[in-house]
Amino acid sequence: MNKKQLAAEQMKNRLVEATIEIVGTLGLAKLTASALSKQTGASKGGLYHHFESLDALKLAAFQSLVDGFIYLDEDDIQFDSLEDYLTFIGDQTFSIMEQRPIELKALMAFVQQAMFEPEFKKGVKHLTKVSLERYKDMVSMQFPSLTDKQISALVQIMDAHFGGSMLHWYLLDDPNQCRENWRSLCKIICFSLKEGGL
Repeated sequence: MNKKQLAAEQMKNRLVEATIEIVGTLGLAKLTASALSKQTGASKGGLYHHFESLDALKLAAFQSLVDGFIYLDEDDIQFDSLEDYLTFIGDQTFSIMEQRPIELKALMAFVQQAMFEPEFKKGVKHLTKVSLERYKDMVSMQFPSLTDKQISALVQIMDAHFGGSMLHWYLLDDPNQCRENWRSLCKIICFSLKEGGL
């Protein structure tokens, strides 16, 4: 990669990071070409040189967030039980909620926009589908005895639960209850699997 390409890649990364910072701190309404220009030093023309639209930049930011929240380091860890694994995932997720609130608030804002704007929804839906597939692969590697149907249900339950937990964590300021709820849900999931109900 030559210097010009490297500089272009660095600017794209700065624009993505600035997008996450603005959205996660101030909300989507404050994300404008002017705000990005002010924060990154890029001209408005430079912004549209790297991304064809603000939505394209938002999707790039969403992709960056999704990639950052998928746990790729668990392949080296062996778990004695599914409950241990689920507890680990919860601990990882809640640590992220604690340490990276700006990124998670930005993620939630992008998902909210996708609920109301069909074009943006297509991109978010695709990225979410890809991330859930990656997660399914990781679960199936850890627990090959689970069926595809069980893994699919498990991943969707986890995704839905943690989405709701973010609301409780940030809006109700109730982190301890979120942790307790997850541990209870882990027991329910494992019991359901044992009884053939999942």
